[in-house]
Amino acid sequence: MSRRRRTMGAAVLLIGLAAAAWTPDLPRAPLEAAYARGPQDFVTIDGMRLHLRDSGPRDAPAVLLHGFGSSLHTWEAWRRRTAWCASTSPARA
Repeated sequence: MSRRRRTMGAAVLLIGLAAAAWTPDLPRAPLEAAYARGPQDFVTIDGMRLHLRDSGPRDAPAVLLHGFGSSLHTWEAWRRRTAWCASTSPARA
């Protein structure tokens, strides 16, 4: 098999894998209904609407940021297991 054919085969395979893995964005309204507790969970900064969660003691702040392609809920399991915020968690109140 020629090098060009192998390259084309690899390109077609990669394009096929990318197409199979692609998922469209979900509509905002159902996501907000499922994950937000209300309008107080959102703040607008420089025209961008951000979803935030404020929980835990005020004398021991921690800021948890997720990466691109992730969400606030990336930290949910970690937050539940952490003793310093478990007693003040809105989910357990």
